[in-house]
Amino acid sequence: MNTILSNNLIQDGCFGESGKLGFVLTPIKKNYFSFIEVSYENESIEITISCKKIPLSAGPHIVLERNNPTTYLIVDVVGNVVSVKNGKLIKESRVEDGAGIRNLQKIDHQILACGGMHSIYERKSNAGWENLSLRNSLDIIAKIQKANSSGNDDLFSHLMESNGLLGISKINPTEYLAVGDMGTLLISKDKIWTTIDFPSNVGLNTIANNESGEIFITDALGNLWCGMTDKWELIFEAKKRMRFRDSVWFEDRLWCAGRDGMQILEENELKDCTEVKINPVPESIARVANRIDVSEDKKKMLVCGNRGAAIYDGNDWHLLY
Repeated sequence: MNTILSNNLIQDGCFGESGKLGFVLTPIKKNYFSFIEVSYENESIEITISCKKIPLSAGPHIVLERNNPTTYLIVDVVGNVVSVKNGKLIKESRVEDGAGIRNLQKIDHQILACGGMHSIYERKSNAGWENLSLRNSLDIIAKIQKANSSGNDDLFSHLMESNGLLGISKINPTEYLAVGDMGTLLISKDKIWTTIDFPSNVGLNTIANNESGEIFITDALGNLWCGMTDKWELIFEAKKRMRFRDSVWFEDRLWCAGRDGMQILEENELKDCTEVKINPVPESIARVANRIDVSEDKKKMLVCGNRGAAIYDGNDWHLLY
């Protein structure tokens, strides 16, 4: 195994241009981040680009740049931004306000970042970011301002710390949903985000939808909700806590992954991916399945984690390392 791969832990990964993958790594015993691009064929990989000591803080996320298949975009939790284009590392201006970036997602030809205080940012063509939150009619903004002006420090701190967004999904050609702390559910129409009532105040971690329009949301306890924006049902109550970071609809199944492993929806239950009845995931794959990305053509799924990565084409798994 290549020493770069064996001596580093994967923080996040994504599909690049045809036959390539990008990963953000951190050394096992050092406090900095690196980037690599690899080309893959079945279970054989070759490192094509390597950038060490990237100026990032904690919690980096990576996506492929919009309309540019040779550029990767990496954003960390405080809004630091770097791009890697044809092997060249470029440090960009921070995301404005950097309100605790907790997720970065490429949806169709858009790149959206979300985080604290219900902040939502859209990547622009000039490499800048548009703060969509400035146009929001969100109740939480008014609550935070009121708590701050009234001198209620405890309430102000609570609202600031517990009102982050963790996931965004496009549910139809004109609408997006975002989920976050304290049962927060937001909907966007014409880039204006407003709140939707949700029947729980447990934090919501991930959101994904299928082609039929059903929307699936996982919460901070590992429970699974299903609905259609105005009506929600708890369809699975977790027996143990699962802290999911990604959920995707791939090959007619819901896949959810996080630091506690990967589960698949089967018979209205989230089951350990190695224990499902139909096409169970091999143990060697499951141990590296902490993050998920799906290729733009929807034909392949990447799973990666601290100790490795694998690709699934709907029929076979290919363990990369």
